[in-house]
Amino acid sequence: MRGFPTYLRTWLPRLPVLLGAGLLALACGQIVWNASLGTAFPRLHMRVKQVLLGQGAEQPVPPSWNNLLTGRFQQDFATNLGKLSVLRRDAVRWKTQVYYSAFGMSAWPNIVVGNNRQLFQWPYIQEFCTRDLAQFRPQAEAWVTRLRALQDDFQRRGKRFLYLITPSKAAVYPNYLPPDFTCRSQEADRAGKLTLYRKLLDNGGVDYVDAAGLVEANKNAFDVDLFPRGGAHWNRLAASLAAQRITAHVNQSERLLTPFQFDWRISWHPTGSDRDLYDVLNLVFRDDHYPVPVLSYRSASPPQCRPAHIVEVTGSFIFEVNEVLGQVACRPAISAWFYWDLKHFEYPNGEQTPVPVDPARRSQDLLRDADLVILEENESVLPQSGHAEKLMQLMAGQVTAAK
Repeated sequence: MRGFPTYLRTWLPRLPVLLGAGLLALACGQIVWNASLGTAFPRLHMRVKQVLLGQGAEQPVPPSWNNLLTGRFQQDFATNLGKLSVLRRDAVRWKTQVYYSAFGMSAWPNIVVGNNRQLFQWPYIQEFCTRDLAQFRPQAEAWVTRLRALQDDFQRRGKRFLYLITPSKAAVYPNYLPPDFTCRSQEADRAGKLTLYRKLLDNGGVDYVDAAGLVEANKNAFDVDLFPRGGAHWNRLAASLAAQRITAHVNQSERLLTPFQFDWRISWHPTGSDRDLYDVLNLVFRDDHYPVPVLSYRSASPPQCRPAHIVEVTGSFIFEVNEVLGQVACRPAISAWFYWDLKHFEYPNGEQTPVPVDPARRSQDLLRDADLVILEENESVLPQSGHAEKLMQLMAGQVTAAK
C-alpha cells in the first residue's frame, strides 16, 4: 500500500470487517425495529422483500410446555425472527445454490435432485420405493368395491362417472432417481401395482381411464420426456395424450366431448407447471434451459355446440388436462374441486378462474348439474385418497337422506 496516505493504510485492511459488521448491525437493528415498533405500529414496519416460492404463511407454534420441552417453539420463534431480516432472502437463495451446484442436492427436504438434474418430490419417491403388492391387494379390492358403489350412485342420478388414474414421475422415470438411492421394495412390486389395479377395476366394472399406464407406454415415443426436468407434474404433451384418451373413452357411449388433434414442437423456455419444483429451489443462477413441448390444437366445430358440464373431484394433475380441453372448438364447462374443499376452479373461455369454495354449490354441481363426473387419483396415493373419501361420504349422506 505504498503511496497511500497513512490513514488509508490503517483503515483499508479493516474495511471488509467493518462493512461486514455494519451489515450485521443493520440487519439486527432492522429485526429489533420490526419486532418492536414495527409490530406495534404497522405503518412503521420496514418492509422486507422476502418472496420465496414454496414458503407460504404458517400458523405460529404456541408457547406450551410440550412445545418448549421439544424445542418446537424455540425453532419456530427463531425462524419467524429470521424472516424479519433483510438478509434472509439472499441467504436462503445462496444456500440453495451451494447445495444445488456444489453437491447436486436440494436444500429443501421435500425436493430431491436426481440424475440429469431431474427434480422429484420426495413423497412420490417414497411411495414408489416402498410398494408392496401383498399389502396393496386387499386395500385395493376394498377400494374398487367402493368405487363401483360410487359409480352406481351417480348412474342412478343419470350422471356419467369416470375414474381417472394419473401418473407419478418416479414410477414413469425411475432411471432419473438419484444414482446412490436404493429402493427397498422389489422390482415386481414396483412394476406390478398398476397391472394388478387395472385387473381389479376391470373385474369390478369400474369405468376408468388409466392415464398413468398411457404415459408409461408412451414415455419413449417422443423426442422429449413426458415429465419436465424441473417439474413434479406431467407436461402438456402427456396431458394431451390423456385428454385424447378421455375424449375417445367418454364418446364411446355418448358424444359429450369434442375430438381433437395436436401438433407439438420443443421449446427451451419452460413455464408454469413445467418448472414448479425448479422455482421452489429459489436459485441465484438460472438453470432452467431444458426442453419442454409446446402444443397447438385442431378440432372441427360441431353443427351445434352444447358444452358438456364436467365436474371434477381431483388432485393436482387435472389442471393440464383442463387446459387442453379448453383449446377445442366446443369447450366443456368445467368445475374442478381441488382436493375437495381446498380450492374451486372454473374454466370460462377455457381459462382457469378461482372461485369461492361453497359446499352448497359443490353438491349442486355433483348431484344436479353434471353431465360427467371425473374422480382423479394419482397412482402414488392408491388406494383411497382423501378427496375421493370425502366424495363418497357426500354421496352416502345423500343416499341416506333420500331414503
